[in-house]
Amino acid sequence: FIGALFTLFAYIWFNKTDGCPGKTHLPGPPHYPFFGAFFAIGDLNTMTDWVLDRCRMYKFKPWAAMTSNANIITCDADDVKHILIDKFGNYVKGPKFHERFADLLGNGIFVVDGDLWKQHRKAASHLFATKKLRQFQEIAFQRDALLLSKILTKKAESNAEFDLQALFSALTFDSFCTLAFDNSFDVLRETDATNRRPDFLRAFDDSVSTLNRRFSTPDWLWKLKRALRVGREGVFVADRKLIMSFVNKITRERRQISDEELNERRDLLSAYVVYAKKNNLEQEMLTDAYLADVVLNFILAGRDTTASLLTSLFRVLHHHHAIRDQIEAEIDALTADSSATLDLNTLNAAEFLHATLLETLRLFPPVPVDVKMACEKDTLASNNELLPNEDVTYHIAGIQRNPRNWGDDADQFDPNRWIEKRGPAFANDATMNAYFPAFNAGPRICLGKTMAFAEAKTAVFVLMKHRIRVAVARDDHLDDFKVFMNGPVLQFRGGLP
Repeated sequence: FIGALFTLFAYIWFNKTDGCPGKTHLPGPPHYPFFGAFFAIGDLNTMTDWVLDRCRMYKFKPWAAMTSNANIITCDADDVKHILIDKFGNYVKGPKFHERFADLLGNGIFVVDGDLWKQHRKAASHLFATKKLRQFQEIAFQRDALLLSKILTKKAESNAEFDLQALFSALTFDSFCTLAFDNSFDVLRETDATNRRPDFLRAFDDSVSTLNRRFSTPDWLWKLKRALRVGREGVFVADRKLIMSFVNKITRERRQISDEELNERRDLLSAYVVYAKKNNLEQEMLTDAYLADVVLNFILAGRDTTASLLTSLFRVLHHHHAIRDQIEAEIDALTADSSATLDLNTLNAAEFLHATLLETLRLFPPVPVDVKMACEKDTLASNNELLPNEDVTYHIAGIQRNPRNWGDDADQFDPNRWIEKRGPAFANDATMNAYFPAFNAGPRICLGKTMAFAEAKTAVFVLMKHRIRVAVARDDHLDDFKVFMNGPVLQFRGGLP
């Protein structure tokens, strides 16, 4: 046995290749048989930083790496336009993406393609367009932002250290659950009282992180760990039971509501049920599994990304007091009239705040990377060939920091670039989403974009009107991406004290 093990080790070591097999014309880390680039990555906890560092090392030009599949990583805006817009039909999430996330997200909108995705998309488009939901969100966002303002005011009075990320995550969870299920679960109060995430949020966050690690781990390795229930894969099995218990309770309660009451309710899940019944889709859309997938995909989309944006924004303002002061002055001017209401018109009038949020999204995109699979052989705009079933990763953080897209000051935080429309990315409005794919682009562009901005702006208006200012309690550098955990959403490892 020892001899066989030694022979295997020697085979792996001496068959190392410089670059990705099949893509050796592109730069990339060393690769080993059975493991691909796994050993080159090193610490999976700092994967987010490692990939961005590689993008910089290769001067934001395409490179290649392999874990379980050949993968071209691009920071080229023309490639993004090709993948997400021009050749949308040829680039899909694919079976491997679905396999890695299906244990949690099932057949939800974020992990499926084809007719099932179209069904989800059509229903969601209808729901997000309702006037009833827009009115409901104003109430929910302001209520929860005011509660957070009171919590932070008390913490300031006691000079207590706290985790800002945990509070923003609780804020957005309560707000979105109100909109999605008409039940906030009062997680913000619980997080403040216990100074820790509730069990469901801890389990959900850890599970999403575990599933994301599957992308940088050889398929055979994470599947073996799952089968043996060891390491993080073993913890995920237990966490999934907790998550599904929470979700099934929500769907069971919705099934017990009469049609008359469903029509009167304003939340997304009720509207989803009404939509399915009106369109005779009960058998497809109202099964236990389908509704559970809807709930979990709602939570991932509606809570994590906005919490990430708000946490990054207040971290940036800790470093840029002049920008913070300008936002405060703008908010004071817009709310000087005591009769002014915090509606969408007021929020949208804050031009500098909007520019600052866009700049935060540019440098710290909540979803820093995404991947697609080519269905048929194709050549990217960067002249790199993809064979059927090969992956291409468009690195959103890299695209939005690429000097060729944003100018020589691409790494600098400057909201005025959005007001002045300064840099190559602004040359053509029609292609802007390819340079700034923070909300995706093409047919899959984010349906909740307007809602996300409304929630973020409401929180900023309320907190800054009450002169809530936060200071990061640790040595912090804005260009340090090692502080972020390995996950599909940009989150600080260990929180942001």
